[in-house]
Amino acid sequence: MLSWRAIALLSVLLACAAFAQTAPGLKVSVYDPAGSAIPVDVAQLSPSAFHDVPTGTVKLHGNVGETHWLRVDVDLPPLADDDTRWVLWFEGAHVDRLAVPSLDGNVSAAAPPVDFFMPDKKHDAHAGGYGFTLPRALNGPTTLYVEAIGQGRFSLSPRIRSESELAAHDRHAVTVFTAVYTGLILLSLIGLGMYIALRDRLYLQYLFYLGASLVYLLADNGHLYELPWIGKWGHWHTLGLYALANAFAAATVVLARGFAGLPRSASGLDRMLTLFPAIPFAIALVCLLNPAEIAEPIQAATTIVSLGAILLAAIATAMAWRHKRHLAFPMLLMWLLLFAAACVRALDTYGVVPSNDWTQYGHPVVAALTALMLGFALSDRIIEFRLQRDRARLAKDQVDASLRLERERRKFVESLNELRAASVGDQEWLAFRRLLEALRQIVPQHSSAVALNSFHGADLLLCEPNEARDDYQSLIETRGGALKGISRSQLPMQLRIDPPAAGDGVQQDLAQFAVLPLPLTAPAWGVLMIERRGWQTFERDELALANEFVQKAAQAVEAAANDRALRRSAEFDALTGAFNRRTVNARLDASFKNSLARNTPLAVMLVDLDHLKELNDKHGYAAGDSSLRVLAETLSRHCAKKGEYGRYGGDEFVVMLPDMSPEQARSWAEAVRIDATSHDLSFPSGKLRLSVSVGIASRRPEDGTAQELVEHANKALYEAKRLGRNRVQVATAYSAVRANGTR
Repeated sequence: MLSWRAIALLSVLLACAAFAQTAPGLKVSVYDPAGSAIPVDVAQLSPSAFHDVPTGTVKLHGNVGETHWLRVDVDLPPLADDDTRWVLWFEGAHVDRLAVPSLDGNVSAAAPPVDFFMPDKKHDAHAGGYGFTLPRALNGPTTLYVEAIGQGRFSLSPRIRSESELAAHDRHAVTVFTAVYTGLILLSLIGLGMYIALRDRLYLQYLFYLGASLVYLLADNGHLYELPWIGKWGHWHTLGLYALANAFAAATVVLARGFAGLPRSASGLDRMLTLFPAIPFAIALVCLLNPAEIAEPIQAATTIVSLGAILLAAIATAMAWRHKRHLAFPMLLMWLLLFAAACVRALDTYGVVPSNDWTQYGHPVVAALTALMLGFALSDRIIEFRLQRDRARLAKDQVDASLRLERERRKFVESLNELRAASVGDQEWLAFRRLLEALRQIVPQHSSAVALNSFHGADLLLCEPNEARDDYQSLIETRGGALKGISRSQLPMQLRIDPPAAGDGVQQDLAQFAVLPLPLTAPAWGVLMIERRGWQTFERDELALANEFVQKAAQAVEAAANDRALRRSAEFDALTGAFNRRTVNARLDASFKNSLARNTPLAVMLVDLDHLKELNDKHGYAAGDSSLRVLAETLSRHCAKKGEYGRYGGDEFVVMLPDMSPEQARSWAEAVRIDATSHDLSFPSGKLRLSVSVGIASRRPEDGTAQELVEHANKALYEAKRLGRNRVQVATAYSAVRANGTR
């Protein structure tokens, strides 16, 4: 499908060029002397020395040192307007010299010669060609001779135009060239801005293509050589133009390869596109050596390379279109159109078609349009970059969110690990307070709360922020049954609640609640409530995340409770709730070392329940256990402010009284004895009043360990029992003789 469109387009262009005819009455013939011989008076040559050119387009070979002569016979009609004259006009050909040495034998009337590569300001400047203004006196049959010198192959198509017609032509040509150059410059600025903004190598390749295109078109139309400093490029004559054409061909292939982005399946074509630019670059380097004697082969190679570059670009774009590349199809049409225009331009250079406006201006216009289309195609890349940037930003946001979530999760878990160090009763409060603080950071919300009922024997309501407590309290009072049902179901739910109108009659925002049950054992129940205002619902992943944190908090509370129970079983006596002997020994050692280091007093008491064996025999072991619990409760009340106690044996309790003198310790022990013996216990077998004996010892300088101090208190206890029991005895003198007595 593409092939017949390209052939049809090329056929149209060739037809337009073929039907362009020279002016009526114009006859062109050419004289090609051998070598470089130039006749002294070309007008003396016989007309038979010239060969007629029926088409009006002269094909010439620019060999070194060779001059070509053209004879132009024309019948000039009289000019009706006195302000205009006839002009011998040549479309812009790449010649080193073009001159009309005599006008019908009048040498003095000849115009200054022109040089395409080194323009002379003395000559009348015209856009896109050369004009030699004829004298007004010339009319009727006239013969003009033209001298032409050039390199490589070139063609000349002389025409006769009036000055007014030529002025209109100049205006049109200036408009075309201005539009082409301005468009390329603007596209270059846009491409530069895109490269600076995106740092995409493809936009740098586009800049290279635009620059090469602009410079080549300036040189091909002769405007480059009129610029200061840059015009020095004319030193290389036609070979310099060939060098620029090869650079343009290389830029075309480089850009086409970058634009197409060929897949791996087209590795062969991609490799060809990668290696191809080396060929035009090599030819360009040869051109810069200025080997005029091989200008014609270089011209042929340049033509083949230029057309091949455009054809390769079209093939690469067709491959991109086949792989669904956006805007590849219109770009393919532009490459084919540029290929057709380049073919017409080459045919014009070789004289296959006569020079006309199509052949002169078609190629630069199509080149500019191709550059513009490339700009549109590359602008689509901005959308791709934006999508890539959005995807990268989304991925970064997701990574940041994941890192932030992981940071909050780790922080939350670490804070839950600190629950074990918290006091009893504070662990639940701390766990769920930190739960609310963590969810505040990771789940967008207006407020949140944890409501617990009968959890570890207490009700608890925590809110974030605290100012929302009244609202949640009201919600629990009105929706408590529903909340309890959700807690029992263990299924997260969302509730939408219409708040009452405010006092001024203005309706408040709709409240959306996420309710997540806490995994508690009946009869306890609890829920986490998260509030959002308006119509903002909760996403499934948000509910899952909140539920994860809820589970961690509940597990941490249970773990802390279990740990507390384990510590209690390891440190406390199961019957009385007092410290067991192992714990008592450890605390005794710590208290003794502290007293020794600070040089402060320390008193130790041994409290014994009298006649425990007889009590068990008479009233039963349950009565004995009850008596021990009553004694432990009495010691607990008196040790609440100062001192520690523990069960030391079957019927013995040890009490540590730091910073207490012997007299203070005796008074404290007496109060304990009186309190303990004031209880009357009733059993099925009868009533019983407790009796306790107390032995007290205070730390003395000669005591080396806590066990020595306990031993002294034990001796005092035996002394109290020996003296009749139910009394307090203070160790006054340490005796090696142990008092006898029974318990």
